[in-house]
Amino acid sequence: MIDRRTLLLAGTAACAQGPSQEIRKEVFLKAPGKGTAVMAFAYYTRAKGGTMISIEQRWTRSDTIDIAYYRASTDYGRTWSAPVPRATGEKRPEGILRRHLRGGWIHPQSGKYIEFWTEGLLPTDNPLEGMRQWAVHYSIDGDEKRQIVQKGHTAASPLPGVTIGRNSFMLGDNTCLPLALRDGTILLPVQITPVNPDGTLYNPAGAYTYHDAAVLRGRLRGNAIEWELASRIAGDPQRTTRGLVEPTLAV
Repeated sequence: MIDRRTLLLAGTAACAQGPSQEIRKEVFLKAPGKGTAVMAFAYYTRAKGGTMISIEQRWTRSDTIDIAYYRASTDYGRTWSAPVPRATGEKRPEGILRRHLRGGWIHPQSGKYIEFWTEGLLPTDNPLEGMRQWAVHYSIDGDEKRQIVQKGHTAASPLPGVTIGRNSFMLGDNTCLPLALRDGTILLPVQITPVNPDGTLYNPAGAYTYHDAAVLRGRLRGNAIEWELASRIAGDPQRTTRGLVEPTLAV
């Protein structure tokens, strides 16, 4: 899969070198073989210069990343380092710990590189178990890995209306990218699985999944972020069978 931003970056870099450079399309990363899908994305890691990171994900079944590979570039993605594997599944006594990597973002006011991912312990490794297990994690400039937890809450109940094991909050696909307001406040779109009063997952149409959209507000505090649930928006089940899934933001 060719990430549109990669093509745009390649075109921008070519234009910067002068009119003699040709803008062209090329395959970013090929699938290793039949039956394996590749999703790959590239992100800048600094506010200036050509330092980038590429995250390659390999899939052989829906909603499960078998393994990921990281590559680095210092020349705007023209050349890349050798791939370094990153585990996306780990066996635990309680099940399989799964990670869905969602890439990085540069906080414009501080210049810090913040990486986000969704993580959860799946008892039988069924992706739908994530609807009760997923939580969003982050790290800043490769420092300590942290779960998003609103102040006054716990990792087990990280946000108002979210209790891991009962329901979850997660990043959707790569549409769920953060942005910063002028004062440096971070806004991160996420999705939350709603529940019925009896604790069952709310899914009125019996669709694959059902979600509410939500926005988290974050403020940098050194090498950590102070988070709070800013808003949560529910869809009308008469108009949507999946709720509001994979939200994105714009100023």
